[in-house]
Amino acid sequence: IAYIIMLHARTVAEILLKQNPSPMLKPKGVFSSSTQRDIKNLDAHKNVLCGLHLLNDDIHECHMLAQSLEGDPTADYWHQILHRREGDYWNSKWWVNQLDGDHPVLRSTHGGKQEAR
Repeated sequence: IAYIIMLHARTVAEILLKQNPSPMLKPKGVFSSSTQRDIKNLDAHKNVLCGLHLLNDDIHECHMLAQSLEGDPTADYWHQILHRREGDYWNSKWWVNQLDGDHPVLRSTHGGKQEAR
């Protein structure tokens, strides 16, 4: 069952990653309302849903989910990305500082928490 759920989440992600042109850093609105409904109907971990909502430029839904998981390192990472995409740079940096230690994504993309600030 978990494999089928992740397969569907992967399918949604593949659709969103094919956007042409690529999403703007600061979205003007939700990319696809039908995909938004698909994401809401997925039975997947909230962190997976956060990432999919972010790919769909659905900042509001991503924010609601990330806040509901506050303290979870991956949710806090999504939280800082969504504020970066909003243009709320101070708040984005604040969320980076909330991460306990180095999140694996920060390490692989920036070299660590310090470098991501």
